[in-house]
Amino acid sequence: MLTAALERLDALRRDGRQLRVGLIGFGAVGRTALTQLDQIAGIQVVAICDVAPSTAQESVSRADIAHPGLITDEIDVLFGARPDVVVEATGVPLSGVAHAATAIEHGCHVVMANAAADALAGPELARRAREAGVVYTLAQGDRPAIICDMVAWARANDFIVVAAGRGTVHRPGHHQRTPDTVWDLFTHTEEEIRARGYSARSFTAAVDGTQCAMEMASVANACGLVPQTDGLANPACGADRLAEVLVPSSYGGVLERAGTVEAVSTITPDGMPVPGSLRFGAYLTLSAPNDAVARTFRDHDLVTDLPGRFASVVRPIPLLGIGVPVSVLAAGLLGQSTGVPRGFVAEVAAVAKRDLANGETLDGIGGGNVRLPPTWARGGPTPAAPPAP
Repeated sequence: MLTAALERLDALRRDGRQLRVGLIGFGAVGRTALTQLDQIAGIQVVAICDVAPSTAQESVSRADIAHPGLITDEIDVLFGARPDVVVEATGVPLSGVAHAATAIEHGCHVVMANAAADALAGPELARRAREAGVVYTLAQGDRPAIICDMVAWARANDFIVVAAGRGTVHRPGHHQRTPDTVWDLFTHTEEEIRARGYSARSFTAAVDGTQCAMEMASVANACGLVPQTDGLANPACGADRLAEVLVPSSYGGVLERAGTVEAVSTITPDGMPVPGSLRFGAYLTLSAPNDAVARTFRDHDLVTDLPGRFASVVRPIPLLGIGVPVSVLAAGLLGQSTGVPRGFVAEVAAVAKRDLANGETLDGIGGGNVRLPPTWARGGPTPAAPPAP
C-alpha cells in the first residue's frame, strides 16, 4: 500500500498538485501530526481548527511550521478551505463524531485520530462514508490501527487470532483516580507538565481504564473480535509469556475463548513491575491451523508456549500522531483505509467513580466522577476456535 501511495504522491508532485488536509484539534496528537505533514512535499495543511486558536498559533510558531494554513475556531471556515482529507484529533467523543459526519457530508475523507469518537460511533460513520464514496479510517500509529494491521497480517497468513490487545497500567484503586490525584502516580515536575503540555484528564483516562477500554472497543468493532463475558481482565503479563497466558483456559491461559480482545497490565496488583512488560505497545497471540505451520513459529523464533501450539507477536511502541500521514496518503490517494470498523461488536459505558449527588453533571472522559469500564460484548461473529492440540 505504501509503495502505491508514494507513487501517487510522486505523480501529484510532478503535476504541481497537492493533497489538501484539514486538521481538527491541536493537542498533542494534532501537533505531532502537523509536524509530520508539514515535511511532506505534495501535502498541504490548508486549515487547523481548534477551540483555542491563539494557543494553536503559539504552538505552530514555536514548532517553526513552514505552512500551517489558516488557524480558526470555526469548523465552517475549515471546510471552506476545501480539504480533501480531514484529520479528527480533538479526543472529544461527541465533537469528534459531529466533525467526522460533517466532513463526510462535505465529501472529505476522514482520518479518525480520536479513539473515543470511534468507539462511540465508528461503525455508523464508516457506513455513511461508504455511502458517500469517501474513506473513513483509523489513524495509523495509534494502537487500534496498529492492531488492525497486525490482525490483517495474521489472517492473510491463515493464522487464527486468539487475542489482540495492548499493554496498560492496571492496579486496584486506579479506577478512582481523578485529575486532582493522578499526578501522584508519576514523577513529572510541574515544570515538565507545563512545558510538555501534559493534560491531567488525558493521564487520568490512561490510568483509570477509560482509554484502554475505548481502544479495545475500536479493535473489536474493526476486527470482529468479541470481548470476554466480563470484559477486560487486565492480567499482569510480560511479553515473553503472552503465548502462555493470553490463550483459552482450556489450554492453561486466562481467556474463556479465542477470537477476543484483552489488555495486559505492566504492573502486578501490588504495584510491582512485570518483567519484560509490554508497556503501551500492542500484541497478538496466534494459533496455527496445523502442525506444519506451528513448526514455522518455532523455526522463526517466535515466542511460543511450551508445546508450540500458540505464538505471540509484539509491536512495542505506538507512534501516535507520527503515523497520521500514512492514513492521509492511503485515504486521499488510494481510497483505502488503515483500519475501519465493520460493525458494533463491542461498546463501553460510563460508570461512577464515586457516589454521585442527584443532579450532578457527569464530567466525562478523564474526569473526576466517571470512567469507562471494560469492553463489553454487543454481539458479532462467532470467534474461531483454536485447533486441537
